[in-house]
Amino acid sequence: MLNYLIADLNRMSRKKSLIYTLAAYVGLFFIMVYMIYNPNLDAGGYASKTDMFLEFYPLVVGIPIFLSIYSDDFKSKAMQIAIGYGIDRNKIILTKAIETVILSVISGVLLGVLAIVMPKIIGLTLSHEQFLGLAFSSVIGMLKIIVYVNISTILVYHYQNAMYGTISFVLLCSGTIRIILSLIFSQKFVVDIIGNLTEHLFTTLLAIEKLNYITTGSFNINSIIEILLYMVIPVIVSMIIFRKKELEF
Repeated sequence: MLNYLIADLNRMSRKKSLIYTLAAYVGLFFIMVYMIYNPNLDAGGYASKTDMFLEFYPLVVGIPIFLSIYSDDFKSKAMQIAIGYGIDRNKIILTKAIETVILSVISGVLLGVLAIVMPKIIGLTLSHEQFLGLAFSSVIGMLKIIVYVNISTILVYHYQNAMYGTISFVLLCSGTIRIILSLIFSQKFVVDIIGNLTEHLFTTLLAIEKLNYITTGSFNINSIIEILLYMVIPVIVSMIIFRKKELEF
């Protein structure tokens, strides 16, 4: 499993699309800072604009992460060949999930550090709350990529085609699915029958925990467990689905 992980990471390190996309997003960040910078810019204005900019991070950077992990493997049948050589299917799925975490954390840390260091460069001082807000925005972006990729790969393993997973990932990152679910869960008859489920949506949990920590300095353990379940359950479902699928060559 470790050898497969290292080989896959080496392959992805040569993927120009992921590197170019991340570099372009960093470049856009510098352009944004240049556009908003003026003598009247304060830390609050910088934090607000940067927080809005980081909201696009999961979609812009997440797509090349998703494609670099799954698209090439299914196009070249490399995953099927690895299984043919005896690598366990569950180990392959777990390896891909680990790769998602690694790439998401690397990109998220890079953007988070950049967002936090930039005020010092342009002569601004962030308050403690503003510092935490930007740090959490980066972490939330990482978590969104991890969870949305894991959910989307259920379709990838079912159809053995990355296209369906890519569509799912875009719909999740764009907020389309969240809006639809929020509309359904907010209906009175749904609330009367099963209660208010909107507070259990992934994005809602993240927003609540971000606000909780900034205001109180603590997390709600139940919400943290739910967030972890969002990360783990899709991987388990993928394992169950892929175990029963005939490989397509």
